[in-house]
Amino acid sequence: MWLSMSRQRPEQATSYPSYYSGHLSDALAQHLIDFFRQDIEHLRGQLSALLRSHGDVILKQWKKKFSKDKRGRLLSNVAPKVFGPWPVTLERCGNKDCYEEHYHNWPGGAWLNLRALADDPMKLLSLLHVRSYHDSSSWAIFDTREGALAWGSDYYLKWFNEHCVSMCELNYGALCDFDVEGTHRWAVMGFPRAFTTIQAQHELLYTLLDVALVIVDNRPESGSVAWNTLVANGLGASGSDAAWSTYRDQAYASPVHFDPMLIATKARAQYQMIQDELWLMQTDPGYMQSIIVSKRNAIGVVAAGIRHGDHLTQVGGMLVDDLITRFHLWYTIVEACEAFCSAIRKQPDKCSPGQLLPLELSVHFSKLRGLVQGRLVKARKSFTKVFDHGHCEGGCSHSHFMTAGGHMRVTMKEDLDPYTPAGRLQWRMNDLIASGDRIPTYGLALTLESMMSEDREAKLLDSSTLGFLSDMMALDDISSLMSWSQYIVDRGWQLHAPSMVLPPIYQTSTCTDWTFSDDQWARSLRPLLKSFMEISWPKSRNNITSLEKAIECRARLGRLWDGVKKARNRSSIDGECSDLATSRVTFSSLIAFDSEPSYLALIEKEHSLYSLERGKVAAAAEAELLQLESTQADWSSTVEVGPVCHKQTKAKAKRLNGPTQSSLDEGTLRGDTNVQPQHDPRVPAIEVKKESLSVFRKIFSTSESQSNLRWTVFVQAMVDAGFKATEASGSAVNFSNSSGSICFHRPHPEPLLDPIMLHNVARRLQKWFGFSLESFVERKKEN
Repeated sequence: MWLSMSRQRPEQATSYPSYYSGHLSDALAQHLIDFFRQDIEHLRGQLSALLRSHGDVILKQWKKKFSKDKRGRLLSNVAPKVFGPWPVTLERCGNKDCYEEHYHNWPGGAWLNLRALADDPMKLLSLLHVRSYHDSSSWAIFDTREGALAWGSDYYLKWFNEHCVSMCELNYGALCDFDVEGTHRWAVMGFPRAFTTIQAQHELLYTLLDVALVIVDNRPESGSVAWNTLVANGLGASGSDAAWSTYRDQAYASPVHFDPMLIATKARAQYQMIQDELWLMQTDPGYMQSIIVSKRNAIGVVAAGIRHGDHLTQVGGMLVDDLITRFHLWYTIVEACEAFCSAIRKQPDKCSPGQLLPLELSVHFSKLRGLVQGRLVKARKSFTKVFDHGHCEGGCSHSHFMTAGGHMRVTMKEDLDPYTPAGRLQWRMNDLIASGDRIPTYGLALTLESMMSEDREAKLLDSSTLGFLSDMMALDDISSLMSWSQYIVDRGWQLHAPSMVLPPIYQTSTCTDWTFSDDQWARSLRPLLKSFMEISWPKSRNNITSLEKAIECRARLGRLWDGVKKARNRSSIDGECSDLATSRVTFSSLIAFDSEPSYLALIEKEHSLYSLERGKVAAAAEAELLQLESTQADWSSTVEVGPVCHKQTKAKAKRLNGPTQSSLDEGTLRGDTNVQPQHDPRVPAIEVKKESLSVFRKIFSTSESQSNLRWTVFVQAMVDAGFKATEASGSAVNFSNSSGSICFHRPHPEPLLDPIMLHNVARRLQKWFGFSLESFVERKKEN
């Protein structure tokens, strides 16, 4: 029952009078919370019932019948206070250093704005589902974090009460006493802030129900068959087959809370991608050369003075440094996450939101959180190092970095227009650099997603740099989950930590950068990188010359990685970084993909094929020579002795370049010289549509002359094969089924999978799932 505020006569606040509208008694404060929560649940029930009875009408009208302009006008008319006027007015900030476009946002959450909902109809449809399906307590942390603007403004009246409010799901909304650690972990919250969050939740549900009723517009019931199908297939952005990212698009995805196994899974996904990257860079010369060229071209976009022949060598060294740094970063995170999960398995009933963690779990949790935040700072520094430039005399701007390929000096462009995507991207880079080691309370999601958005237009970053951006987003995701976990830590953990037996990963330094910048490293690897880049990997291997070139290129790649291994062992022995010694055994095994029996067998088979074909060519040449000698002998025996006059004529002779002609079949050669996926009989065949089957035929093709494949077509085929696609951090998309999961990066700058990428997709699918072309069959049409 609602009790009027005028009847209760709240007392005037005796402290902070400019902040609060009045003082509420405990009874009235609890009554207000209970009223709003009950009304929220009532609104949620009404919205759920409306979606069951008119879900198909809402879907058809909003997605197909309404234009962008009509969607904008409808939202603005229904809730002008929430959405503001239509059309959206874009403004520029008065700050000369700010290039953002400003427009009206709802104070309860900047994600709820008219511009976004009018542009993409799936955003409102997703909101209708997730807000009606999940109760308000599951959104408490997200709504508190996103409602910072409402808390800092006068949008809602603020009432004061001395007590705190529980924000955990079990006791959500109950008044409780102040607890220092509980407030630090957002398990409890001061009444004014908590009540602001609950008011925002109420206004959001009220607005969504009003919008849905206007869309229905008294139409007869249609049921929800199409609506249920849409929800079951996974809600995502328009034109995308991937579901919303729980990091970048949390408002439209299901609410996510801190879970030790969840963060361990996120960490393993990044670690797995880096393992596969190392695997491909060691065993696929064409891939290694393509990413070096891509990196060099990306640096050239924002830099002048880089068009020199040896920069491919220098960039190659940078890639080696970066990948080793990324490997070590995620190795330590995975080790720490698994140690925390192992500790929790020993005390499963002692780890829940709002509950004081035992001493051992408090130590593990605090150590893991500190490690994640330290790695996030390091990842940010690694990501921005190319753009971290200082000013020199004469007004020029330079960036210096030492890589495995030697010292590189880049003159940065200073005339980038901040009103263009490339200019705004570099401006955001500089802003990220200027923030130093500070981690914002609400994370880096907004900044990093803005950079990704700018780069989709600017096409400035290469796949390697996007890898660091993906690392930052994944670490920020894990860090945010831990910061808002509601796990209450025992304050005495620091006193007892030294006497506890902890995993070795916590006993080492926080070093994550592994840059071989010494002269010995540069002198040893620079010649190897230069030698490797001098021979381009052949596009096809249908003759002896191209096959010989491929063998030599592969051999030079092997010598390059042998040099990396020697330098790595020397660095570990010298003790340059104690963390590296911790991961020495693991890393030594990970840079030994080129020593695996399967790869050595591939090389041996490649050499055998080359010798066989060379023998065939030599035999054919010898037979041709014998035939020529026999013909000449027959001719000389029949010719009369005497002077013979020969008329000089010009004739085009077929050029012979030694043993270059061969009967090699390109498809057969590729199948013999590459590790082609073999069907695992234990893996049942997967039925897919005819269009999807053609996609997998292209992926597992043995031909080198295949065409590119659009990324969206690849995602559709994977979804048709039973995978659930979910947007992950950065440009990564996670594909999961009952057998496991795998991440692929969206190609950059163009969303096209070239033949090298397709071949590597096939290798990774075979490695993790045992797939081959025989694993997919055409789905029978239903009669």
